[in-house]
Amino acid sequence: MPAIRPDRIRKLREELGLTQDEVAREAQCNQGHYSAIERGLIPSVGARILIGLARALRTNVDYLTGTSDDPTPNKRLEQRDLTQDEEDLLLAYRRIRSEAQKRLAHRLIQALIAADEAEDQIA
Repeated sequence: MPAIRPDRIRKLREELGLTQDEVAREAQCNQGHYSAIERGLIPSVGARILIGLARALRTNVDYLTGTSDDPTPNKRLEQRDLTQDEEDLLLAYRRIRSEAQKRLAHRLIQALIAADEAEDQIA
């Protein structure tokens, strides 16, 4: 789980005039959990909460984790064009280190698409 920067989280929330509860709902956690994150009592969070925080605070994951000093939101997060399942799959794919396993994931997805298209042609 990635480490987060509670100072950045609190600053953005206050700049946007959001309550802890509003941010917590977007991040899919309760207000008490969010408060502990903001106070630095929880040093890292899972991908779903991290993405929710980035959305609610109109920033990007890299800024919240301190790997970038640019708070500009990712275009994808602004548009919210991916479903939660799609975001989860993307994050899981990014965790694969082996190029051979990435190629295997691509082939599997292509096979699933082909099977889906074949079902459509039968129906």
